[in-house]
Amino acid sequence: MHNPDHASFLSLDFQAALQQVQTWKQQTRQLGAMQVHEQQQHPMSGTTGSDAGHMPSQPQRSRRLLQLPELPRLHPQLPAQLNPHHRSASEKSLKAHHHPHTTHLASGWHGAQHSPLVSEPCRYGELPGVFLPGQEAGARYQLHGRECRLDNMIARLQAGDPELVGRQMSILMLGDSVDWYAMKAMCKWILEGEVQPNELTRRQHLTWCETPKYPLLQLGMMYIPGVHPAGPYFNHLNPNTSSRITLGIEQFKAAFGVSHPHMLVVSANFWDLARACTFESPHHCSASGLPLPFLDHWLLNYTAVVQQALRELQPHRPLLVTHTQAMPRIANHSTGAFDEAFLGYSVLVAQLNSMAREAARQLGMQLVDLAAMAGGLPADQALMDEHHPVYEMQMEVFNIYLNMLLRHFSTAGYTPSSLPPEEAASLHREPPPPPPHEPPGAPVPAPT
Repeated sequence: MHNPDHASFLSLDFQAALQQVQTWKQQTRQLGAMQVHEQQQHPMSGTTGSDAGHMPSQPQRSRRLLQLPELPRLHPQLPAQLNPHHRSASEKSLKAHHHPHTTHLASGWHGAQHSPLVSEPCRYGELPGVFLPGQEAGARYQLHGRECRLDNMIARLQAGDPELVGRQMSILMLGDSVDWYAMKAMCKWILEGEVQPNELTRRQHLTWCETPKYPLLQLGMMYIPGVHPAGPYFNHLNPNTSSRITLGIEQFKAAFGVSHPHMLVVSANFWDLARACTFESPHHCSASGLPLPFLDHWLLNYTAVVQQALRELQPHRPLLVTHTQAMPRIANHSTGAFDEAFLGYSVLVAQLNSMAREAARQLGMQLVDLAAMAGGLPADQALMDEHHPVYEMQMEVFNIYLNMLLRHFSTAGYTPSSLPPEEAASLHREPPPPPPHEPPGAPVPAPT
């Protein structure tokens, strides 16, 4: 039996599903004990032909396995548009074409075969490396191996390399303030541009980089308050995540006059923890960590977010990327409690970082392990405040993104995404007025 305290934050339906999981595990253990007993009674070694006749056949053992109840879905009430087990007619049509890069996502997270969307020989964001604060932008994070090396795309961009300056490269980020400050720093200090339309509305709609010097490098960012489909969210942020995905994609297309981004970055961690620690399960927001059912639930919700974005971008298939989070500033090293209490404890961030790595593995996404990049650095070198990485590190993340994109173009092919002017003009939408209570973002100091 599961501990009822560990499931009190879940719906009754989910608790019933959790009970079914426990029953499934118990029956699995019983089956294993039966198989061990059979092997002891009829060991494979030294059996004669007649003895072997007493061994259960493989089909008999398979039938026993088939008698076990099906492992339940862990999110029975997920809306159809976010349900990882729901396929629209367009998805079924896409599956019928059997494109190897999308089949396993169309069939849902449960039972995925882990086939990647794009075969990438060099997984730049996951390979071991070292952060060198004293180097120039684009060279501060270097990989150890010889097979895969990071090019300094920032230096090449500033030098006018036609492979970068003359080629359209668009990146849409669905994330939080870590992604927003990264885009802002890249826009201001590398691309010599300005964030549009303004900082006051950064949590209400898409913000993007307007850079006359590098017009083909298109960066946009939309806040999502975690991966929970409905909320309530920390700071009572609205609208919900599902609506924000749709809005972010529509406004990205309108801002740049494109049919789709070449890269889609989907990240979540801090907002989910803040929601859990304030609304969902504050009694679990402790140094002992979140229970496994919560983590399973998070993975299903994250998968649903990615799938919704892919559905809305069909028939286009951007390169999918996620990232972990650098560890926030710790106030109490004996418990791992953060300076910012709403984030809880270091074990919680580590748990969701681990789930992000698992999501990348299951969904065939590229991963930038920001936690590993910042690992071992003193907080004053890794963080500019309580939980945002320093801009010097954020620029290295963008350098990795650009390396990933060029590698992706070389393996999957390159297709510009700009729309004809008349079609692009039809996408234009006026942004909503800024809310009066929303404070501006922190100023961006010049990186050292």
